[in-house]
Amino acid sequence: MEAENRPEFKIGSIRPEWPGAFGELLSSKMRARIGQEKGIYLAGLASGEFAAGVMAFAAVEEHLEILYLYVAPYFRGCGGGSMLLRAVEEIAVQAAWWVSADFAVVDEETAKLDSLFQNAGYTLREDSDVNTYMVTLDECEASESLMKAREDEKLRFFSEADRRLLDLYTAQAVERSAPLPHGGFNGPDIRPELSVFYEEQGRLKGFVSVEGGVRKSVLRLSAAYNSGENPLMLMWMIKKAFLAAKERYAGKTRIIIDVVDEIAERYVQYVLPEAKEVSRTYDKVPEEA
Repeated sequence: MEAENRPEFKIGSIRPEWPGAFGELLSSKMRARIGQEKGIYLAGLASGEFAAGVMAFAAVEEHLEILYLYVAPYFRGCGGGSMLLRAVEEIAVQAAWWVSADFAVVDEETAKLDSLFQNAGYTLREDSDVNTYMVTLDECEASESLMKAREDEKLRFFSEADRRLLDLYTAQAVERSAPLPHGGFNGPDIRPELSVFYEEQGRLKGFVSVEGGVRKSVLRLSAAYNSGENPLMLMWMIKKAFLAAKERYAGKTRIIIDVVDEIAERYVQYVLPEAKEVSRTYDKVPEEA
């Protein structure tokens, strides 16, 4: 967009409980998270009467974490994203804090976000608490170890259970400190026809939850748990979920997988050797003006 045609922007604080037009720029997952968690702040980027962009951030252990940043397509390339970053950096300076952001590069849009943080002087962190991998459905089907896994008739899809039962299993997962998707097993982004669980006598033994967001070509294996009584059960559940996805989505559909420790990382690398790491964690210590 040429300089003379570039829009003028203003940035202001947005009430999370009443975001107005800026709420349309938030993903369903981010809206759900705002409704469930306290301490999330929103900054809105406006051009005249139009909502042009939005950023969500929170104070976490003496630093500000950017949770979400989005600029509407028409207003991209005009400096709006940089303005949002400067706004959160100014807040960090006042508190003598630093700023961080975590996301995964899964498409052209997130690749541009990658460039935004680099150009804004953020440093890519080498060691992150969570690493994210990406693999296509075709690559899952090419995994020998995954395809050799047996299919167990005891495994059930979330879609085969009612909401009350899924709420019960969510509570049981919390009791076991198992990782959970946002909103539990009835979360807004859960794909119940792809997510799998295993139970015995009313007790949850394992599960794999699959989510789908605003990008139709991307699915997320958002959480997985196995009680350990049968070490192979996790592989069986992953296979069932991926085969169900293959029946509904194109082979180029991408699946992103978050891993939280070295054991999970080795497991992903063994089962899905074609998976590529796509996670990014950026940090910046803002300088005073």
